[in-house]
Amino acid sequence: MGLTAAGRFSLAVQAGLACVAADPLRESAHRALIQAYLEEGNPSLALRQYHRFRQVAEEDLGLEPTEHIKRLVRPFASVA
Repeated sequence: MGLTAAGRFSLAVQAGLACVAADPLRESAHRALIQAYLEEGNPSLALRQYHRFRQVAEEDLGLEPTEHIKRLVRPFASVA
């Protein structure tokens, strides 16, 4: 069972932040952190994290985020 599934949102956020710091280009790390923020009830931080990832992915890889990560934040903002 994952931390968010266990309701341990603070630990899930901490783990997500560590994963993103270790590998800033890894979408799955950003996705897990965004999910933890959403489960914690913090959509503003989830959106901020999405935009950070989008910027890194575009600048470093020339890629757009996948539809999977976009779906997480789409209910809270207009995400192309």
